[in-house]
Amino acid sequence: MFYVKPKRIGGIFEATSESFLSEIEIFKGGVFPHRINLKAVFVPKEPKSFEPLIRKLAFIKDKKFWTISLRRAMLEISKDDYEVIRKEVQE
Repeated sequence: MFYVKPKRIGGIFEATSESFLSEIEIFKGGVFPHRINLKAVFVPKEPKSFEPLIRKLAFIKDKKFWTISLRRAMLEISKDDYEVIRKEVQE
């Protein structure tokens, strides 16, 4: 899942490679060297709201300050959380 600001889900993707390093700048503001290749699983026409999912997701421990749970480049989630997100994005 790609979380995009403000409070939206941009789509669901599958990792198709192991992680690798690259020094090629793909975003303005610096090189982000840790990469993986991705394949789109489902990308909605418009990003979906993330807020309705907060209380349903187990990986979000602090429901009041939930954005803390998303302040990482990558995060592994459970199959149950994936299904909650998938259902929301595909509606």
